[in-house]
Amino acid sequence: MEVDWQLIFTARRLITGANVHFINTLIFQYRMTVKMSNDDKTRKLESQAKEYERQLRAVIAKERLGQV
Repeated sequence: MEVDWQLIFTARRLITGANVHFINTLIFQYRMTVKMSNDDKTRKLESQAKEYERQLRAVIAKERLGQV
């Protein structure tokens, strides 16, 4: 699994003082689970990485709508 750098770039552009810790935590969790799933040849963490990616995409969508 590859890190979606465009997703991270988009998420970072939406950071405000109110959501900085939340978004940075999601980015960190996403990047680390992708890295760990790639390091572990059994890919046990790939589903967890995909879940963090889904959460990050949901936050971006809500931020764009002004709901978070």
